[in-house]
Amino acid sequence: MKNTPCITLLIVVTISVSCQKETQHISDSPEDLVKQNAVVAAGTWKVSYFSESGKDLTSDFSTYLFKFESDGSAAVHSTGIGVLYFGMWNLLKVINNHEFTSDKHTVESVNNMMLITLPGNFHMDEMSGNWGITRLTDSELWLTAESQNFTKEIHFTINL
Repeated sequence: MKNTPCITLLIVVTISVSCQKETQHISDSPEDLVKQNAVVAAGTWKVSYFSESGKDLTSDFSTYLFKFESDGSAAVHSTGIGVLYFGMWNLLKVINNHEFTSDKHTVESVNNMMLITLPGNFHMDEMSGNWGITRLTDSELWLTAESQNFTKEIHFTINL
């Protein structure tokens, strides 16, 4: 009976830890930016999810494989037709200063962005632009882009 409170505590801690949401922090330091560049350039990526304003367009990108090179160049190969597109990419930190007139103070926000430029066809035009990084791991790269007219979201996964 002495172990009952310990076992109960262990169960409560285990449940609370397993129920916490996963957060992915994208670092702002220059050293971490170098590491993040290396992660993006480490493999070939495929699109596992693409949506525009809530409409799932993933199948439009199912034949494309993306390679982001460490020198900032990008290459896209289409497995269906063998077309190769070339472009550029860059990870960057964008600092925004917002001034609030009611109390005259400025708030700084930092956004980690990925700039992709891929000319070639309609699909590459959809990929091109300034994307906010929402997740970056060794096997996943999630990006979002928002404007007044649309919201786009793309999930890349490493192609094994």
